[in-house]
Amino acid sequence: MGALDLRTLLELRTATPADIDGASILLRCDLPGTMQLFRAPVRGGPLERLTAFPDPVEGHFVPGTSRILLEHDDAGNELTQLSLVDARPDAEPEPLVTDPRFAHRDAIVARDGRVLAYATNRDNGVDWGIYLRSLDDGNERRVIAPEGMNAPAGFSPDGRLLAVVRDGELSGQPYRKAAGADAFGLQSW
Repeated sequence: MGALDLRTLLELRTATPADIDGASILLRCDLPGTMQLFRAPVRGGPLERLTAFPDPVEGHFVPGTSRILLEHDDAGNELTQLSLVDARPDAEPEPLVTDPRFAHRDAIVARDGRVLAYATNRDNGVDWGIYLRSLDDGNERRVIAPEGMNAPAGFSPDGRLLAVVRDGELSGQPYRKAAGADAFGLQSW
């Protein structure tokens, strides 16, 4: 195979899976020039463009709904904000967790689609705390104080446990939290 010229390399397009929900797959694809969200049938079919932001976006289906949780920033400033959007073309995003002075990232939704976990640096602008937010009523609570780098890794299938990756003395060692039925009465293990 011969070498590719620079122009050919710069014009290559990328598509990566972001999530799957039943018969649909959510894809991140840079066909429009930046990574945007598209939906396609799992069994094959045409791509349906769902977002048209000027900057790249990330997203995941919200279980049990027809919505997508979006992670996006403004003009590449890396201060990621969270929004919800209906999984249809040209839908208007609804701000969910926004404060343009800080980043909100690594968002994960529990399997029942009712609770969101995310990391943010809004407590001190440097370190990452973990918050849980009810998608039913908007109530939220910090469950891991900001100390270095923290990121939610996922909920257990029943939503009672939240795994958190916490860098510290033992870099990358998972730090576990146990959640009550409402996912807000977290106790450290």
